[in-house]
Amino acid sequence: TLENFAGFRDAYGFVASDDVQRAVSLMIHNAVRDIGGSNDFFGQLGPTAFVLVTIPGAQDALTERIRTRLEQSMDYFYPLKDRGENSPAASRLKIRVGALAHTDGPFKDVEELKARLTKQLV
Repeated sequence: TLENFAGFRDAYGFVASDDVQRAVSLMIHNAVRDIGGSNDFFGQLGPTAFVLVTIPGAQDALTERIRTRLEQSMDYFYPLKDRGENSPAASRLKIRVGALAHTDGPFKDVEELKARLTKQLV
């Protein structure tokens, strides 16, 4: 999940926020391509929520790769004058990652899945 996305969009506009969504999607997709399995699934649950389904043995490596890559890239979404500590707090993007095991389901619908994932975010 991307936190403070609405603040980022308010501060920098919809084009910049679309670029962030696209870049985040590509980074997750590339992580799955590089170290994931052929049966992994990656999708977007909403403007700021992404889902990745993988086998339990690959979960930790994928989570770490995605988290590291996204955290390293966050500053590049901002104009030079607003990078690092200079970015307005309300628009500072943050990443939260949640994980569910196969034993946590089944889920009656996507809304229940989203609610359970939200409780797991760290």
